[in-house]
Amino acid sequence: MLRLVAFRALVLQILYSVPTQQHLEDLVRYNLLLRWFYGEQYLLFEPPSSAEIEEDLRSIRPEDNIGNLLAGVVEMAEAAAAAPPDKHCFTPDHALLARWCSRH
Repeated sequence: MLRLVAFRALVLQILYSVPTQQHLEDLVRYNLLLRWFYGEQYLLFEPPSSAEIEEDLRSIRPEDNIGNLLAGVVEMAEAAAAAPPDKHCFTPDHALLARWCSRH
C-alpha cells in the first residue's frame, strides 16, 4: 500500500512543482485534498513521512515502468491545462520528471 502512496506523492510533487519530499510532507500535513489523494485513510490518520516515501521510491525497479506512467500523467495534465483560463492548471516540473525517468 505504501508503494501506491509513494507513487501518488511523486505525482503530486511533479504536477505541483514541489521542490522536495519534505516540502510535500508539510503540504500534505495540513491540506485535506492532498491527504485524500494519498488515500482516504490519511484523512483520519497521519500520512507517511517524507523519509518513508523516499525509501519506498528507492525500492521501485526500472522494470516497473514508472517513468512511462509518470510521463502519461504529465501529458494528461498538460492537456487539461489547455482548458479555459478559469480552470485550475497544473505546472508540471519537467526537470523532476526527466530526473526520475533517467533513474528508472
